[in-house]
Amino acid sequence: MKKFRCVKCGYEMRKNLKFCPECGQKIEEIDKMDELYTDDKENKAEKTYKFSAMLKRINIKFVIIGGIVLIAAIVFICVFNNNYNKFIRNYNAGKTDVIKESYDKYDDKDIEKIYKYLSAEVHSIRDDYYNDKISYEDAQNELKKIIDSCKSGKTLPDYATCKSDIEKIHNTRNAFQKAQEYYNNGKYENAYDSYKKVESIDDKLYENAQSKMEELKSILAEQYYNSAKDKYEGQAYSTALTDINKAISYNSDEKYQELKEKCQQGESEAKAAKAEEDRQKKLLTPGKEINTSRFNIEYVGAEFTSKILPERTSSAYSYWNCPNDSIYVDLKFYVTNTSDYSANIDFVKNFSASYGTKKYSGSSEGYCELGSNSLDTIFSSTNITPLKKVAYHIAVKLPYEVINTNDSITITFKIDGEEQLLEFR
Repeated sequence: MKKFRCVKCGYEMRKNLKFCPECGQKIEEIDKMDELYTDDKENKAEKTYKFSAMLKRINIKFVIIGGIVLIAAIVFICVFNNNYNKFIRNYNAGKTDVIKESYDKYDDKDIEKIYKYLSAEVHSIRDDYYNDKISYEDAQNELKKIIDSCKSGKTLPDYATCKSDIEKIHNTRNAFQKAQEYYNNGKYENAYDSYKKVESIDDKLYENAQSKMEELKSILAEQYYNSAKDKYEGQAYSTALTDINKAISYNSDEKYQELKEKCQQGESEAKAAKAEEDRQKKLLTPGKEINTSRFNIEYVGAEFTSKILPERTSSAYSYWNCPNDSIYVDLKFYVTNTSDYSANIDFVKNFSASYGTKKYSGSSEGYCELGSNSLDTIFSSTNITPLKKVAYHIAVKLPYEVINTNDSITITFKIDGEEQLLEFR
């Protein structure tokens, strides 16, 4: 039987081929029985074949190992010399100062990639805080790390929004917790105000807070209604009105509106009564006495006159004469010095008179000792001795036409800080 064997590698083939399929060597025909083909030759060929196969396996191993080393070197260079990966390593290590200094070495693509990472991080911080994976303090620390890792002068667009969301979540949770404490302690209005601060950023808490507020509205409205009713019955109309308005802010029930109308009417009547009381207290009527720390002052009356006369006119006397186009309204008092010392009688302040729509601020003050025929002007230095009693005149000059009209004439002034009112006409 004839077969073919490769003289180079010793590969033995079944088919008649011109070249060895193993090593590509040209094939020669060999007869097993041929005297030239000896066992030594065959052994030599087999050894050659085995050695070649071993070399081939060794070469493949070296190629594979070399390839792995080359790939590892490429990966090392790409990973450890890449700007983005340097940033990630520094960020994870908290080296924000190094990150800040490195931005000058980065191109726009690097910065864009870094900012995309930071944006994802800030969203992750917000979501983790919302889902109770991190505390508020941890969230604040992480946010600071993010902002410290940004390039100077370049804003991270999502940072402000996420930081604001975290604050809203934090404040909402605090408000809800505080509201619950108030509610449990029966401080319903404080609870209501705290529930109002719960924002919709936390859906679950917001819905719970809204439900609690609806419950509290009825409670608070009834509390304020009962308080307003008690105050109304006690004629404290102003505070009753305040309470009923609070009740209506929670519930506009018809009975609350009815009580409000009663409170308004009561308050209006009370104000009118107080105004009349104050008016009567200020009103000058003949015989009214005004007492100060130094004087007893008795109001005698007021009249139109063209002459203001002294107490005695039986002989020669001095008086005040009004011009022909004018007329005096003369207010007369008796004043007694009740102190132990001489006292200044220039005590009329803030004088004002009105005639119709006209206003007058000037007046003249004079005095006359009892039994005297002299009317003297009062100056800032005019004094009377202890226990002395004098006639005291306050004169305001008006147009003469006033005696022929029905227009009102009112006069106000202060004595020792207390307002006096004369409704002359």
